[in-house]
Amino acid sequence: STEVDLVLHISNFHHRKGGFRNPILLGLDKDIHEKRERNLFLYGFPAGAFLIIGFYHFGLYFYRRRDSSALWFGLYSVFMSLNTLLSGEYYFHHIFPNLSYEIGRKVEYITQFMSIPTLVLFIEKLYPVSKQRLFPGFIKGTSYLLALFVLLSPAKIFTYTFPVMEPIMLFAYVYCIYVLSRAFYLKQDGAVAYLFSLIIITGICINDICHYHQIIYTGYYLPIGMVVFIFSQTIFLSRRFTWALIQSEELSIGLEKKVNERTIELEKSNIQISKERDETESLSKLIKNLNENLDIKRIMAKIHEYIKTNYNIQYYGLAVVDKYKERLQTLEAFPPESLSHEDREYIQTFSTNIQEMVFGFHAYSFKTKKPFFVNRIIESAFTPEENTYKKKAKFDSILTIPLILENEPIGFLDLYNVGRMEMTDIDITKLTILGEQLSGIIYSSILFGIINEKTKKLNSSLKLIQHDLSVAKKIQQNMLIIHDSVLDKLKIIPEYIPMSEVGGDFYGIHKVSNHLYRIFLADATGHGVQAALITMAIKGIYDSLKQFDLEPNVILEIFNREYVERYNSLNSYATAIIVDIDTKKRILKFASAGHPNCILFKNSKIHFLSRTGSMIGLGKNNIYECVEYDFWKEDRLYLFTDGIFEEFDSQNNEFGEERVYSIFTKNRNLSIEKSIQELLKNLDGFLKDKPKQDDLTILGIEYQ
Repeated sequence: STEVDLVLHISNFHHRKGGFRNPILLGLDKDIHEKRERNLFLYGFPAGAFLIIGFYHFGLYFYRRRDSSALWFGLYSVFMSLNTLLSGEYYFHHIFPNLSYEIGRKVEYITQFMSIPTLVLFIEKLYPVSKQRLFPGFIKGTSYLLALFVLLSPAKIFTYTFPVMEPIMLFAYVYCIYVLSRAFYLKQDGAVAYLFSLIIITGICINDICHYHQIIYTGYYLPIGMVVFIFSQTIFLSRRFTWALIQSEELSIGLEKKVNERTIELEKSNIQISKERDETESLSKLIKNLNENLDIKRIMAKIHEYIKTNYNIQYYGLAVVDKYKERLQTLEAFPPESLSHEDREYIQTFSTNIQEMVFGFHAYSFKTKKPFFVNRIIESAFTPEENTYKKKAKFDSILTIPLILENEPIGFLDLYNVGRMEMTDIDITKLTILGEQLSGIIYSSILFGIINEKTKKLNSSLKLIQHDLSVAKKIQQNMLIIHDSVLDKLKIIPEYIPMSEVGGDFYGIHKVSNHLYRIFLADATGHGVQAALITMAIKGIYDSLKQFDLEPNVILEIFNREYVERYNSLNSYATAIIVDIDTKKRILKFASAGHPNCILFKNSKIHFLSRTGSMIGLGKNNIYECVEYDFWKEDRLYLFTDGIFEEFDSQNNEFGEERVYSIFTKNRNLSIEKSIQELLKNLDGFLKDKPKQDDLTILGIEYQ
């Protein structure tokens, strides 16, 4: 007979769909086994590739956790590996023959369901361009619920979820295509490759679904298609990580270069800051010295030396309003030495009518009360009188600074060079500050001349003044008494020697709390009665602040602000230092307003209490720093004013700071009293019979 009848009896109690899934294959045993082995390879190879790629991406995520796309892609690969092994030829059962049918189907379905949300999460993390939340949330939520249902139910029930899973999977592919399309539209890197491969996978998925339902008989191609997809994604992710590594290396190199550049800039900035600090200190010292002189020639000689040293400005002219306030008349000038006698005399006697100053640099500066700087002269911008002045002085650039007193112009200071001057805004600001101080000094100098003329008329009042000075001396001495209440834990030895009956130094020792002691030392500019009156003002402000439990720098900032607001019109300044000693914590804190470097001996080593801010009165908003040291029983502190080292002998040699520090260091093993007396003894020997030129104050401090 040419016909063979095959009768199959099938019973099914474990799956929703029993019977054959593929046509029956008839042939030789050898051929059928070869086909079987070929099919096992076609399913086993993709499964192994998926597994290797999955663990590879887990490794990528482990070393770079900021990018979670590698994690989701790794999970997706592992799920696809397990699903491939448990479907088709069921290769997993050949590896583990004792694995039950029930568990195998559960793992197959769960991995199929879990691969859907992991693919969606991978695409979303790779290209975060979609604002959709509801649709992907529905896909992920449904997949998780189906996976949970499979886990909790038997195969004869959960196998009915497969038809539900198919549209969910198609929806997921469509959503991923939508995301990749947006990424492609936005020109995201690699989006076109992902989009193309996912469209192909979607087509293969539709083919496999139709084949499963026996609509068409083409075969299952999803594992092979997924191999191509996953390998392409692996190449892209590897390229992405490699590019990130290259960028990181380039950034590291760039950062190192930037750090080097910034370091060089910082060093330059530090040099500039140091230079500006030195210039500011030089200006502060100049202003202090100017306030101690009333001779206009000596004042201008010091200013001339300052502008030559710091700004390379060679020449100047100083003009002030005459007593009738009609003309501006030269008071002092230093023109080029190469000029003729006639031209020098013209510059030194130059004057101009205030009412006729309509335009020109002097008119601008005088009327606007602002400095005027031009580094290249344009004759058309000047008055004929100024052009004559310019030709005779032979300057090419000039800085005119108005002299303002009580908001009224009283003159101007011309600074010029034969060649060009290069001035920054900061330079002009500093010189303007000098001009502001010069206004008061000139006014004081003029007043001094008037007072000097009337000196003989005042001789009759000398005895009364001397009596007043005697009273003032007693008042000042009472101000400097140290109460016994602050000497319970500290030993403080004061030495105060005013240059005349009264002086410009002031100190105060105050007990803030049971263990906190505050020492204040100030030195007002000038000497005698004027300086003594300033010390009264200093005492008044300090007494209102000394009880507050604030840091020394904060006390100084408040003190300076109060001083400027009350006494700015006096054009008087002061140096000051505040030291807080906490006997409980054994620490010393200080802040210094332009004060000389005082010294602290620790373990026979000398430490300098350097200035931490500008002089009192230089600016309303001065900022001061607070510095802290340990202060133990064997330590010793010396505070003093500049009168101790700014003393000159008959040969005009200065006693000097270094000599003071050397004497204190040499006698550090003596008692405080003896060490101070040794210093004064050395000073007297240095001066011989010459009187002291400044007030002198020394405070020696150590534990009882």
